[in-house]
Amino acid sequence: MTAYKDLSKEELLELKSGLEAQFEEVKAKGLKLDMSRGKPSADQLNLSMG
Repeated sequence: MTAYKDLSKEELLELKSGLEAQFEEVKAKGLKLDMSRGKPSADQLNLSMG
């Protein structure tokens, strides 16, 4: 792929439109993605208690 700095304004706008369309498709799926680590369970907390 050509570097962004080497693309014309029209090519960049076309690329942007395509990426925005892809983003809207993914957003429309309504996924609830939580990439955070889970909360420790009571058993895990009890391991760290004295």
